[in-house]
Amino acid sequence: MTQLIQGLPFLIGGLISVTIIDTAGAIASRRLGFNYGYLTFASLIVYTLIGSFVSKKLGLDIAILISLIISFYEGTVGYMLSKKLNANTGLTDEELQKLTVSFNLPVIYSLY
Repeated sequence: MTQLIQGLPFLIGGLISVTIIDTAGAIASRRLGFNYGYLTFASLIVYTLIGSFVSKKLGLDIAILISLIISFYEGTVGYMLSKKLNANTGLTDEELQKLTVSFNLPVIYSLY
């Protein structure tokens, strides 16, 4: 339990970073006309850095848990933010309507 508490700053930092990437990226992709999907690499960098720091400091099990929480947050809340902010995904409105949070969850779980 104490390791999880020690990992809270990393978790909060990761959640804030992902929220900034999703929010700023959605707005920028719409205004500048680039595909929002390119920001996946920025999110992967956040997962990698947070996971690396946490595993060195607190161990692999806590690092996996924190990375899983951050990725779950991005796959649900981040997806809803990008949809609400009309991110340029390169998909038509009909294709976007088919995608839901319930579609994203199995994709996230398959990564772990």
